[in-house]
Amino acid sequence: MKNSRRFTLIELLVAISIVITSATVVVAIITASFRGSSKTLIDEEVRQSGNTALEQVGKMVQYADSFNGVVDTSGETVTSCIATSDDGDVTYNSLLFTADGVSRTLSCNDDEGLTLDNQPLVDEGRLVLENCELTCSQSTTTDSPTIGISFDLSRSLSNLPEQSANIDSFSKKIKMRNLNQ
Repeated sequence: MKNSRRFTLIELLVAISIVITSATVVVAIITASFRGSSKTLIDEEVRQSGNTALEQVGKMVQYADSFNGVVDTSGETVTSCIATSDDGDVTYNSLLFTADGVSRTLSCNDDEGLTLDNQPLVDEGRLVLENCELTCSQSTTTDSPTIGISFDLSRSLSNLPEQSANIDSFSKKIKMRNLNQ
């Protein structure tokens, strides 16, 4: 008499393969979900760091007590930002100004990154800052200068696709106010 309660070897193998296939699909879905949320968090960190740096510098420069000049790429300090050519805005390495009675130096270049008094404004251990530029423009020597700050920021991580971030560009033009008052 044949016992119908037992499974054949083929039935067991089919059942095991169905369970393994189902588990693989579930794990793949969960992994993809975590990669997506991780990438979103990384992109948000980059955006937040760039916006915070611009906001911090922007208010300090906008309401500075005085404009002390800019340092050009040759290291020379220039006290006026009036354009001498039709090439548009000139790029500078540093902005010298006084805020709350304290002399400040804002530097922006690819070697040092974006710094205020030699202190980095973005976490360079976690982020990569590139194409950092400071510009300064003035119509006349009596006009307040307009300072431009622009840079690209991305996350500095491994080569894993879920940990790489897009490059975000940040830019702001700041008209200095209340100078020498």
